[in-house]
Amino acid sequence: MTVIKNAPSFSISRIFVFISLMFTGATAMAEDVKRSIELSLTLPGSGYAYHVQEVRQVGEELWVLTHVEPKGVGTAAITTAKAKADVKVPATLTKAPVRQLVAGKTWNWGDNTADTVFLEKGKALPANFSKAPLLYQRKADKAADSADSADAADPADSADSADSAEPAEPSLWIFVMPKEQRMDEAAARKLVAAHGGTFNKHLGAIGMFFAKATPAQAAKIEADLRVSYAEKDR
Repeated sequence: MTVIKNAPSFSISRIFVFISLMFTGATAMAEDVKRSIELSLTLPGSGYAYHVQEVRQVGEELWVLTHVEPKGVGTAAITTAKAKADVKVPATLTKAPVRQLVAGKTWNWGDNTADTVFLEKGKALPANFSKAPLLYQRKADKAADSADSADAADPADSADSADSAEPAEPSLWIFVMPKEQRMDEAAARKLVAAHGGTFNKHLGAIGMFFAKATPAQAAKIEADLRVSYAEKDR
């Protein structure tokens, strides 16, 4: 039998401490960190709300889905709106490049760039975005709408202000979804609630859902990329 002399000896307690340190270090490396993402977009006027809807990790980049929607009468002068989201990201992505996907564009100028892409209404989101890990999703509340909108401090610009000529009683609307991207009932309910409407029913097999909403609320729901068009139920 061969005897190895002067072999290092490890006590159970030392081995346990060593393993604990390794685990602690790995956990620290894996922890997410907070990153503030700030974006801007040139708009044809101040009558638009602009906010961050989702942030996903696509490879070594952060892709941000932003949404533009009408919010009432505003100035016609070209303006720059800003949107912000505080997102928890993997430590390796604290300085990762950001690409913006803009939904809801209604004006006919402004080209795609390397870091800003305008999405065509009625078309499905890029597959690599839809399947990527979700890091952030906007909460459907009025406070977020106000904080992220362009020129939100002016209540006269709000489509739902007390001075609006819109009738107080909501109507039943039909919202038709594109074949490539049909929301399930939960997503449709969330979209309707985000804009103050009342969900009615979901017919996923034929790609539509119903909701009670005012014209301004219906316009906001219709502006979502996942809706092809809306019309009043007759």
